[in-house]
Amino acid sequence: MGSQSHVLVVSFPTQGHVAPLMKLSHQIADHGIKVTFVSTEFIIARLTTIMPVNNLIRLVSLPNGLEPGDDRTDALKLINSFQEVMPGHFKDLIEKSNESYDDRISCIIPRISVVWAFEVAEMMGIKSATFWMNHSVKLCNWLLCNSFYELDSLALNLVLGIIPVGPLLSGSQLGCQIGSFWLDNSTCLSWFDKQHVGSVIYVSFGSTSIFNQQQFDELALELELIGLPFLWVIQSDITNEALSEFLDGIRKRIADHGKIVDWVPQEEVLAHPSTACFISHCGWNSTLEGISKGVPFLCWPYFTNQFQNKSYVCDVWKVGLGLNPNKNRIFTRHEINTKIKALLSDDVIKTKALKLKEMAKKSVSEAPVGASFLRQRAAQLKASSKRPRVDSSTGDAFRGRPSSDPPTEEYVDPTAVVDLEPSTSTTISTRSMLETVLTVQSAHGQLLLDLLNKVAALQAELATTSSASPPAPPSDQP
Repeated sequence: MGSQSHVLVVSFPTQGHVAPLMKLSHQIADHGIKVTFVSTEFIIARLTTIMPVNNLIRLVSLPNGLEPGDDRTDALKLINSFQEVMPGHFKDLIEKSNESYDDRISCIIPRISVVWAFEVAEMMGIKSATFWMNHSVKLCNWLLCNSFYELDSLALNLVLGIIPVGPLLSGSQLGCQIGSFWLDNSTCLSWFDKQHVGSVIYVSFGSTSIFNQQQFDELALELELIGLPFLWVIQSDITNEALSEFLDGIRKRIADHGKIVDWVPQEEVLAHPSTACFISHCGWNSTLEGISKGVPFLCWPYFTNQFQNKSYVCDVWKVGLGLNPNKNRIFTRHEINTKIKALLSDDVIKTKALKLKEMAKKSVSEAPVGASFLRQRAAQLKASSKRPRVDSSTGDAFRGRPSSDPPTEEYVDPTAVVDLEPSTSTTISTRSMLETVLTVQSAHGQLLLDLLNKVAALQAELATTSSASPPAPPSDQP
């Protein structure tokens, strides 16, 4: 009897990276594959407090080199430590796991930003898959993306071999939000039950967006004055004392028509019939969840690819509206009010949003590509795990290819059935080009915002210069 197939899933230590990979991990486990989810000690500790005891996923933490008192909000320090310290621990984890016949690693699925995991996998002869694209594409065997074909057919057709496995949703079978770092405030759902259908404005900017005080005030005062029920998610760990006092005052004034909470079961909130629209930062996880629930968007991108996602929502899928900042780069309460009212009265946007919802629902129920790939890959891994392996730390032993099978039986690598790694030089060149294009697109939004800020500063400087008294004209008298 062969050993159970074993997949290592490796995530970069942020909420936006952990959540979709954890959802994918559960889908893989549902096919009878053993899954170990790997991240930093800090992240695994948070997940352990949230996830149910009978969870199918094994959680393993690796040291990331940060001391207990180090600032984990220092992105540069976190990235450097993550890249320098964890590869060695990750290799040790694989070697230790492979000492046991029942725990041998069959495949590794890292997030695209965890490049060193692909390098370790390649060095040890283990096949790998990844989400979407960057330079790690050249090292992996399969490209997975959290999307579905009907939503993004143009982009998916450009990338040979990419496999859409989305939308990756939590579902309700576990009674919790898969991959969340925070306990959900489920009391908001009973509050939703008391609201009229299609009346609640849901506001959430993810786990990393931070506004300056002026922008925060504009949004808070508009929600207070608009007269519509709203639910606003604000994490307690990104607020200071002054902001907390400000929020306490607002909570008292809006108690009859609004709620401000730390965290919510977002998919359930978006699926609730009382939800009217979603004011969102346009992170991809939130975007896909909103689309899957048929909710119109008011787009408020914060950085990087969120600007690109906003363009898809507003200009391609046409299921939302964007906000226009004033000359000081602030979204005023008047602008927010105008766009909320325009969004709630736009039947065309609502119809398109419901159409995308049906597409997403069909993709989840039928999943012609994603589910098929997972089923085939699960069967291949199971077939591979039943064949004898040799004791080796590198090479084909990890791929399930026996090196000493009798010559009378020709061995067929099970992964060859759906081996999607193109081999032609033209394809590699095309991928490299697409890699560059997508990287540039991802950064385009922030670069544009920086440019607009500089233009605004120059305009202000010119206005100041032009308002100064002009010099007296030269006299014609000698």
